[in-house]
Amino acid sequence: MDFDDKMLKSVTNRKGKVKGMSKASRRAVIQNIGHLTQLGFSIAFPPIICTMGALWLQKRLELGSWVVLVGVLFGMVSGMSCFMTFARSMVIRSSKNLYTDEEERKGD
Repeated sequence: MDFDDKMLKSVTNRKGKVKGMSKASRRAVIQNIGHLTQLGFSIAFPPIICTMGALWLQKRLELGSWVVLVGVLFGMVSGMSCFMTFARSMVIRSSKNLYTDEEERKGD
């Protein structure tokens, strides 16, 4: 039994589930991983797509290299816009969760 197997056994029970985590905690972890993946894609793809589109336009219409610069800048602005939208939605979601947590405490 190597170190990795010992580590795995120390954090999981007999059924292979992580010790000490409720279903709600596991669901929250999975949701957070999904949100981070979405954030990565929404930041990475706009600059890539805009740069590729600008390169295509440059070759197709025989334009100067300024088109690529405009495409890169447009892609960066678009990626930042996606980030801001994502950040706003996460702040709204966390404030709703905080509000419901406070209501549950008052009810106890």
